[in-house]
Amino acid sequence: MQKEDIVKSYFQAWLDKNIGLLENIFADDIVYSECYGPEYHGLPQVLKWFYDWNRNGTVSLFFIIHTINGCLNFIIKK
Repeated sequence: MQKEDIVKSYFQAWLDKNIGLLENIFADDIVYSECYGPEYHGLPQVLKWFYDWNRNGTVSLFFIIHTINGCLNFIIKK
């Protein structure tokens, strides 16, 4: 899977509330940092955050207008 396809799958997981996609995207030792500070260490913590967030929230729309990719980093502009 290409990097851009992985990024699209990640956002699709939020739209569909599909936790299984995250299990296929992230490694067990992931460190996920949100732009406003919180960090989640390890896949179980990321999955718990995703599950808890989606229990009361819904993402209804994401527009990926442009991606700028480097080694393993993407910047998504919406």
